[in-house]
Amino acid sequence: MTSELQQVLDSIAEFKTELKLEIKDSETRLEAKIDAYKMDVKLFNTKFDYYQQATQWVIILAFTLILAATAITIFSSVFAFR
Repeated sequence: MTSELQQVLDSIAEFKTELKLEIKDSETRLEAKIDAYKMDVKLFNTKFDYYQQATQWVIILAFTLILAATAITIFSSVFAFR
């Protein structure tokens, strides 16, 4: 082999090594970002569940108050005339 060919092969080998390191570094950064997004999604899901439960309790409370007010109105009007 000529020295120029050997230099080209050495350059290719160095480039290959650098490329592998860059790809590995990029992969590590992407994995870290994915993990961060997973944590964000879990937090969002937890908050959403809490809001959903709170909304359900508010609806139950509202219907209970409406029912109680209706019952009081009916009973007071029935017993007021007796």
